[in-house]
Amino acid sequence: MPQIIDKELVTRRFRRSLSSYDRAAIVQSAMANRLVELLSTVAPQRRFRNTLEIGCGTALLTRKLLEQLGLDRIVANDIVSECRASVAGVARDYPGCRIEFVDGDIETVVLPKQLDLIVSNATFQWLADVDQFVTNAHDVLQEVGLLAVATFGPGTLKEIAEVTGISLQYRTPDDYQAMLRDRFELLALEDATQEMRFESVRDVLRHLRNCGATGVSTQRWSRDDLKDFENQYLKKFCSAGKVALTYCPLFF
Repeated sequence: MPQIIDKELVTRRFRRSLSSYDRAAIVQSAMANRLVELLSTVAPQRRFRNTLEIGCGTALLTRKLLEQLGLDRIVANDIVSECRASVAGVARDYPGCRIEFVDGDIETVVLPKQLDLIVSNATFQWLADVDQFVTNAHDVLQEVGLLAVATFGPGTLKEIAEVTGISLQYRTPDDYQAMLRDRFELLALEDATQEMRFESVRDVLRHLRNCGATGVSTQRWSRDDLKDFENQYLKKFCSAGKVALTYCPLFF
């Protein structure tokens, strides 16, 4: 089912985090590494002629793909137009691959055709209608084309959800299996849990802001709201002097 996501808010929050993202996105970087490993496993020595990357951001995954795989052309998309600069930097470093940047919401832009690979890291959770996009992806992939995705599953940022009642609608592995089975052969599906530990609740909030992962709510907090949030968070999720934040990566 489609979920309601304020794409303008998501864009603003990620635009604000561009300069801090690579330092803060520890989990997302590890996810990109695992996604490339899985691609290398299911398609060893395969050369991808035409690749679409969804939500390229600071080109973190783009670089890892080019370091590990054979790619001739990448169309790198992001809803934040300023990501063009990061993609241009990758293009300078890898002149053997034709790299283009297309800005806009991937759910509304015209997708390139005859693709060998559609790849995405830490972006699918922001799609309003994942089912429809999977159909669209199937339609533009070649017969032996691959869809390779790292996203987040249920339990991600569960601490924030428990305290605030606000969360994205994260799909389960079973959801993805059901969604994919009529259109794709499922070559790999795995999930994991990673708990980060911070010195303070303020550090948790700073981490989320630096990753751009606050595009869920426009709610403005007063000083009392923030204090109440901190107190509840500490009561529920602090142990041994550290506060927890959970991510649940999911790969297919």
